[in-house]
Amino acid sequence: MKRLLIGGRLDGQPETLECLSEQYAYHHPDAVCIGGLWAGSHSVDRKMSPRQKDFYRAFFTAAKSMRCPVFVLPGEHDVPLADFARLVMMAELDNPHVHCIHATPYESAGVHVVGVGGDLNEVIDTWNDRLRSSRSAVEYYLRHLTRTPVDHTIVMLTTPPSGQLSMALRSDLAGDTKLASEVIHSVHPELAITFGETESRGVSRIASTCVVNPGRLSDGSVAVLDLSRPDAANFIDAKVSSHAS
Repeated sequence: MKRLLIGGRLDGQPETLECLSEQYAYHHPDAVCIGGLWAGSHSVDRKMSPRQKDFYRAFFTAAKSMRCPVFVLPGEHDVPLADFARLVMMAELDNPHVHCIHATPYESAGVHVVGVGGDLNEVIDTWNDRLRSSRSAVEYYLRHLTRTPVDHTIVMLTTPPSGQLSMALRSDLAGDTKLASEVIHSVHPELAITFGETESRGVSRIASTCVVNPGRLSDGSVAVLDLSRPDAANFIDAKVSSHAS
């Protein structure tokens, strides 16, 4: 695994799936990294809406055409998590390339990938109205990372770190950016992929870790990078078609 296509914040827009498929076909990546699929929880009585389920099914259908690992990380609005997990499990059984890496590591061919989705915060863990992950939970989910003897380690977070990659955050992103920075510093992966705003997309460094924010795919923003040179990530302004409903 060498070349990554990274996109996040699909915001439940069907047009982003076409954009993602086009970028995959053009760049031929070795893996695709996606974080945050929905925007705004519409769950009622702890049940996921039919429209939200339909979007996830459409995403997993699009992923079937990608002949490479597709790493999926739920965002704060991909709730209730039990419903999301059920849909992901069905997708993983149907397509061996799909991997949900929220608190679940993937390791193959010298690459270790793991992520924590939702709002990072000090003490609260929630799964129904909004996905939140506490400091203790994050530390537990990532506990094996520093002892993993592989060539490349990748952490994915839907909360961006403090600094240039978390500027201009919209009100729907409420994670603790300082905690995200501390988490990255403590586990020091080779690459951290975080999902913030398009206005603050770019590459930064936290100690030895290269940190990338690809921007929102709903804005047409994606990133392509080579694991041997992650600081040289290429940021792309793709076209997201608007279809009349």
